[in-house]
Amino acid sequence: MPQGSVLFADQRELNVRIAATAEQRAAGMQHLCPDAIAENPILFVFESPTRPRFHMNNVHGALDIVFIGTHGTIVGIKRMTPGQRHLTTTGEPVIAALEVAAGKAESLGLTEGQHIEWEH
Repeated sequence: MPQGSVLFADQRELNVRIAATAEQRAAGMQHLCPDAIAENPILFVFESPTRPRFHMNNVHGALDIVFIGTHGTIVGIKRMTPGQRHLTTTGEPVIAALEVAAGKAESLGLTEGQHIEWEH
């Protein structure tokens, strides 16, 4: 996956891998060890607003998923854990989703309503 960066409203920056193709989005964090998950956040970028569904099949570490709505603001943050059987989604269409290791969204101070931009 190509590299990029996520820019937060307070000017902080997070280096990420960009999952912009269907194949990259399908692969996501599957088969990565927890250390690799922690070191390689992924930004899933969609061609148009969608209600994506994320699973934890073959994902070996807990994740926070940050849903980014059509105006570039966080519309939801959810925790996903290995072995989780249900799909994780959001109630409204999004243009991107950021996956980080569990607890990282909180340590970054991310909350609903914050604006996020990205470069790739």
